Amino acid sequence: MFFRKLYIILKDLSIDTPHGINLLEEKFSLSFRVNITVAAKYVVDGQILILPIKGKGDAVVKARNIEVFIKSKVNVMNESDGQHLKLNTPSYTYKIEKTTFKFQNLFNGNKQLSDATHQFANENWKQIMDDLAPPAVKQIVRTTIRNINKFFAKVTVPQIMIGYDELRRSNSTN
Repeated sequence: MFFRKLYIILKDLSIDTPHGINLLEEKFSLSFRVNITVAAKYVVDGQILILPIKGKGDAVVKARNIEVFIKSKVNVMNESDGQHLKLNTPSYTYKIEKTTFKFQNLFNGNKQLSDATHQFANENWKQIMDDLAPPAVKQIVRTTIRNINKFFAKVTVPQIMIGYDELRRSNSTN
């Protein structure tokens, strides 16, 4: 499948506060849930799973309730303006509740073939998303980690974590 002029709309983004930043164990975790709508021009000539598919036109793919769980090692970096956090070696898992596909002009507008293909794709969305979702979710996680690290680079640890200086002093005396 070839997408041109790809537009991604994130709807109803829900980010939980970090499940935890544990500096003693150097752990960070975060989960968030998002609905994603991808609208694009498409050109397809091949198969989805076992079904032939051919067409060219507008496509809309809606993925509902994508829940992403990120875990990462977190390091305290000593910089000239103080100590900052940095996420390293993140890992993630995700779940998708449901995905629907709508392709205009499948099979040159043949309604019967188009309807059968849409029914098949929408009933077998999980298997299709097993192929399509990993690179998309990977990019979402990369962007999230990059933005968190940008935030951490601008804000010192004591500004983020109340009581950090006292915790650090008590651990250095033990």
